[in-house]
Amino acid sequence: MPVWGAPIKLFNGKDLTGWKAVGGANQWVVKDGILTSPKSALTSSPIRSLKILNCT
Repeated sequence: MPVWGAPIKLFNGKDLTGWKAVGGANQWVVKDGILTSPKSALTSSPIRSLKILNCT
């Protein structure tokens, strides 16, 4: 079972400052303070919490 550290804020709720597209064109946009991708078929509701495991 992983042990989680302190949360790191990845999104400022305003714009894509600090983000960069890797491996292609950027598909992310900020709409009404929500980070979204018009090209994504994963979900139609906003993601409120996301845990990312760094495997490097």
